[in-house]
Amino acid sequence: MRDGVREAMGKMDAERGRAPAAVRFDAPGGGRSFRFDGARGVLRADALDEVLPVLAAVERAVADGLHAAGFVAYEAAPAFDPAFATHPPDPRLPLAWFTLYERREETRPDYDAAEADEEAEGSAGDEAELGPWRIDLDEAAYAERI
Repeated sequence: MRDGVREAMGKMDAERGRAPAAVRFDAPGGGRSFRFDGARGVLRADALDEVLPVLAAVERAVADGLHAAGFVAYEAAPAFDPAFATHPPDPRLPLAWFTLYERREETRPDYDAAEADEEAEGSAGDEAELGPWRIDLDEAAYAERI
């Protein structure tokens, strides 16, 4: 592992907590699902000026053979271009957060859509259904709110 990534991981771990030992990313409906194991560290950005360095450290770690699992928040957009205006970020959540893992394996999803449908059919009174998306605003109201 490159020294820059090791230093960044050590700094992020010491300042902001430990990584989950293992995580799963399940894709319902037949998509690919993965399990990440062997946590090596956390890279986290809490301020806009930390987002790009964290992503650069993630890229270096992946190039060195580690696997990254995490997210970049919508509110991190101004880090990429100041013209992207967002609402102020929630200070309780990071703008970017990745755990670096030694291993990634493809696995069967825990969630099975067919089983969920069968369970929903068998429940009484707990059923819900989503309909098609529809627009509740006209174009002028949308432009005013954006």
